Amino acid sequence: VTGVTLSREQLAYARNRIRKAGLDKLVTLEFRDYRDIAEEYDHIVSIEMFEAVGERYWPLYFEKLGKCLRPGGKAALQIITIDGNAYHYYRRRTDFIQRYIFPGGELDNIGNTLQVMEQMRFEVHDVENLREHYAYTTRDWCKRLTARSADAEAELGPERTRLWRAYLAGCSIAFEEG
Repeated sequence: VTGVTLSREQLAYARNRIRKAGLDKLVTLEFRDYRDIAEEYDHIVSIEMFEAVGERYWPLYFEKLGKCLRPGGKAALQIITIDGNAYHYYRRRTDFIQRYIFPGGELDNIGNTLQVMEQMRFEVHDVENLREHYAYTTRDWCKRLTARSADAEAELGPERTRLWRAYLAGCSIAFEEG
């Protein structure tokens, strides 16, 4: 397994977990931009990276995935998308999440994403909506953050901690209600 990230904190955390699990010989983790990868792989997994790439670079992202995937290889992508009915409104303004939580992040409508994937010659085998699961996940994260608010405030400050609690609580409701 080869993993890449542009987050030094994520890299250190993941390397520590890999070491503790005794998987050092099987897993390589690198601080590297995905655009700099030239190797080919049998499988590629991309988890919530698409949103950080930016709309302008979505075709390049899929082009790079295609170049790095061996013939017959498969890719699994976890992408947060926005409902088609809300997409055009979302695109006209900067929302709370873009302003305070994920600056520069851009969500796409699943129909647009699938269209770009097909234009880049990907064959889509399956699409699964995990919205209900994210309702449970974000609710649990919010409870855990609330339980450790003092620790979070010591590291992030009270204002940033409140922002993240509001974000997670809001996400729980939004994912639950659709």
